[in-house]
Amino acid sequence: LLPASDALDAVDAAVAAEKDLGLPVIVKSVAGGGGMGMTVCHDPDALVASVESAMRQGEQLFGVPAVIIERFVT
Repeated sequence: LLPASDALDAVDAAVAAEKDLGLPVIVKSVAGGGGMGMTVCHDPDALVASVESAMRQGEQLFGVPAVIIERFVT
C-alpha cells in the first residue's frame, strides 16, 4: 500500500500531510472517480494550487470538497 492521508478539508492540513509523505504526491477528491478531481504534484510550491483546485472540483462536481493526499509512484 502507498502511504496516504485521511480525508482532509483544509489546505493547511493537506500541506502538512505532504510533508509527512514526501513528493511527488497525488491530490485526489474523496468523492467521484475516473480521475476527475485528481492532480499530481511534483513541486511543493504548486501544492497549494493543486489542493485548492481538487477541492473546488470536488465541491462543484460531487458536493464534497475533501481531498486525500497520496504518495505518487510513476
